[in-house]
Amino acid sequence: MECFITDNDDRILLVGEGNFSFSVDFVDYAERNFKKFFSNYEKYQIISTCFEPENKISTIASVNANLLRDKGIQVEFGIDARCLEQYAFLAASDHRHPSFSRVIFNFPHVGGKMRIERNRKLLRDFLVSASQIVQPDGVVCVSLCAGQGGSTVENGVRRWDDSWKAVEAAGEAGMLLTDVVPFPDVLPKYSSTGYRGLQKGFHLNDARVHVFRFATTPLPNPLTTKELDNLLTRTPINTTQYHADKILKNPWQKSLSVQSKFLDKFISLTNLPLKLIDDIVVCDDFYDHDHDEGTILRCLQVNELTDDFSIAPVECVLRLFCVNAFDVAFRTLENLLEVEDFVKFIILRSDRDVMILVDRLLDGDWRKLWANEVMSVSPHKYTLDVTFSVRETLVEQKLIEVLWAVGGDFIVDVKLLSEFVFEEGNKMNYCYRIVYMSYELPLYRARIIRIHNEVVCKAVEYHLNATVV
Repeated sequence: MECFITDNDDRILLVGEGNFSFSVDFVDYAERNFKKFFSNYEKYQIISTCFEPENKISTIASVNANLLRDKGIQVEFGIDARCLEQYAFLAASDHRHPSFSRVIFNFPHVGGKMRIERNRKLLRDFLVSASQIVQPDGVVCVSLCAGQGGSTVENGVRRWDDSWKAVEAAGEAGMLLTDVVPFPDVLPKYSSTGYRGLQKGFHLNDARVHVFRFATTPLPNPLTTKELDNLLTRTPINTTQYHADKILKNPWQKSLSVQSKFLDKFISLTNLPLKLIDDIVVCDDFYDHDHDEGTILRCLQVNELTDDFSIAPVECVLRLFCVNAFDVAFRTLENLLEVEDFVKFIILRSDRDVMILVDRLLDGDWRKLWANEVMSVSPHKYTLDVTFSVRETLVEQKLIEVLWAVGGDFIVDVKLLSEFVFEEGNKMNYCYRIVYMSYELPLYRARIIRIHNEVVCKAVEYHLNATVV
């Protein structure tokens, strides 16, 4: 039940309650563990709602509703989860009706058999509506049957086109799927209802609670001429502005980052002092500096931009200066990690100087390692093509730099599909396939098409003097 309520919650809304049996179990749990909801009704509140009008509910639903009322829980009938913002007592319009810290919808369903498109729309409409009444740091929880959400972290994963596409629905609400956890299996009074529109329960084996939160990373907007001009501006480290932006997002400066947690463990095992550098930028002359014996430096390594978008443009590394530095690094990592092939991530510069490639050692997508705290656990990939013509042979490295600069955080692969020369006009035609994915941006197909056309293609036209066709 921990996925449905925490100490941070103050107002919780349950929607789509078929017979209120989940609400009864939920309130019993809250009464035992979160007594504040039953001692200060002004500040803390649980509201339980169902879609049916009160005169249409079942006998068991009526009994459960009365049990909830007896405990001071507000119960409402005839509430459509697709338009929650339209109800005055739910809308966050003034201080008397603050928004909710959590909204919960268990096993949404439109009724009937094989209505996947309608169920996708129900999920999408609910999330869009819930996003208008939930707090900026609030949570929306949706319970779905095994594999129904279509995420890659569920048991019984379905094909994307045979799922409800939960990630896509969340994107339209400006939210990310940030967690998927098992539906509680100890609910003594709960009996699901509504399967195919009947008084029949859902299959709860391997059911999952999908947790959604608002994305905190701004979406890319169409670029102005000035922004296009500055896109490839050189910086003091003699590379693109994109590198500079990444350096400002330095994970070493976040104590809760994966890299910082790794560093803390590494230091505790080496018993060496840590020397912090305020301006953490690695450049060639940095390596020539003398450093004290027995020192660990946390640094950023700037890499060349290539057509391999799996290699980070900037990555976190450690420099270890001590006697037998390689042996010290090896023994420390051997005690710290379970992986066996970590030796390739230790770069020997001298007997007293090694560099440890932390991001690569952590064996994760660099975009995930550098992402904000709110990130998707199952981002979806979108594939789009761009065809353009230029008057002279394309310098592909220039295209790669443009793509990194305009979309390096959400472009994960680029491949040349075809090229040919027009017989007349002395023009070259190129077609590239671009794969998009983001841990931080709330993407869905229509949105990524707009970003592709209005941001990426425009930058390609501008900087390559090309015509996108």
